[in-house]
Amino acid sequence: NIYFTNQLLTWNSKLGSGNDSLLTAKLYADFLNTRFDSGASFSARYDNEQNSYGIQAQHSWNFAKNQVLVYGFDYRNTSARNSTFNYLTDQKTTSYDDSISQGALFARYEINFTPDFTMNFGLRQDFSSLTNGSFTSPSVGAKLVLTDSTTLRANYIRNFRAPTLFNLYARGSSFVGNPDLKPEKGDSYDIGIDQKLQQLKKQV
Repeated sequence: NIYFTNQLLTWNSKLGSGNDSLLTAKLYADFLNTRFDSGASFSARYDNEQNSYGIQAQHSWNFAKNQVLVYGFDYRNTSARNSTFNYLTDQKTTSYDDSISQGALFARYEINFTPDFTMNFGLRQDFSSLTNGSFTSPSVGAKLVLTDSTTLRANYIRNFRAPTLFNLYARGSSFVGNPDLKPEKGDSYDIGIDQKLQQLKKQV
């Protein structure tokens, strides 16, 4: 059995007289509970409870006609509890009960060199209590409009993902967490073309 709930509260505020400066704040909470019975005899039950609370704030600032800067931070605290109940001995054992904290600072700058050519540059600094120090993730992207229906785009980003408590310590009838998991790091690229297809008009 899997039980999941999500709650989100968003607040927006214009800091300027127009639409060129917008502050956005989000509060969110996630609750994930799983329960599994093991084996054909159902001799044991595995319970995993994971609760997350977080906040994110960002400021979008169109400080020039062709330039936009978005920056902010986010923070999340996740607590998890993993326990096993043995029906044969009527005993409950807790294998893990702890929490982790994760946060990040981020910024993204976009500039329109011409109406048809746009570039963006990003930087994200991640922090996690599961890792020593922090990790920096740069990104860059470009978009070129060739015609009204054809656009070329290309993007690069350096990725970072810390394992969740569920990945590390969860236990169930068909899976077991790995406490030795390390953060994932990698590079992502994409190059593509966006093509709008013309809609045929029927003549009556």
